[in-house]
Amino acid sequence: MTEPISPSTLQHLSFLAGAPEVEVRRLAEAASWANHPAGTVIFREGDTVNRMWIVVAGKVAIDIVGAERRLHHIQTIVEGELLGWSPVLGTGPMTASARALTDVRCIAIDSDALLAMCEADPRFGFQIMRRVAIAIAGRLHSMRQELLKYYDYVAPTSHL
Repeated sequence: MTEPISPSTLQHLSFLAGAPEVEVRRLAEAASWANHPAGTVIFREGDTVNRMWIVVAGKVAIDIVGAERRLHHIQTIVEGELLGWSPVLGTGPMTASARALTDVRCIAIDSDALLAMCEADPRFGFQIMRRVAIAIAGRLHSMRQELLKYYDYVAPTSHL
């Protein structure tokens, strides 16, 4: 038997900071525990998966394959952060790879169940998708920072 996810566990994660208890309880219905030992590949770029994760403990590397077929580290996901947003958006295969840097304990959320909840309750769906969008914005910022390392970039001193 799988250990249930308590709403209080979810409420303490930064991804759900400030979420009303009713939303957290609904999310818990689609959630289960997942453990990934250090070094485990959680998913690979191009994989199709049916869940997203919220990291409860540990660190996960997000890597992409560059033009020279070499992995490039773009971000480290830590406690409370979202991992694997593509399944919830229905955008197709994973856009990066995820590898456990340490032993990782996650909450896995079934994306099909979550999407059904979002469609059944648009207010709930808006709040969840808003949180996913914030996580994506953070990922894009990290990607931008990594790209700047490869270019001789001087930050503008003023806006045009």
